[in-house]
Amino acid sequence: MKKLLVATLMSAGMLGASAETPREKAEAMLPRLTLDEKISLTMDESPAIPRLGIPEFNWWSEALHGVARAGLATVFAQTIGMAASFDDAVGGETFDIISDDARVEFNVFR
Repeated sequence: MKKLLVATLMSAGMLGASAETPREKAEAMLPRLTLDEKISLTMDESPAIPRLGIPEFNWWSEALHGVARAGLATVFAQTIGMAASFDDAVGGETFDIISDDARVEFNVFR
């Protein structure tokens, strides 16, 4: 759960500019989040957490598991399923394929 929340905070750009790396800032922020706030950050529409400077964020993005709504596309497990595999190499390969699909779809519909 900790890795998922750190990745969530980092990928959403919720950490702002700082001398700390995004990972360091996310790691420092985690203990300050309540359990309910942590859970809310794993939903597709995360509410703002003003006391920590976290803006609301809508995670709905087909690129999380493939490029959809643009014709035929490869669809993969949701990112939480990929994270549960604990296999960084498979995750990297998956997102390489998703980015290739996105470029093909973009070029076809341009």
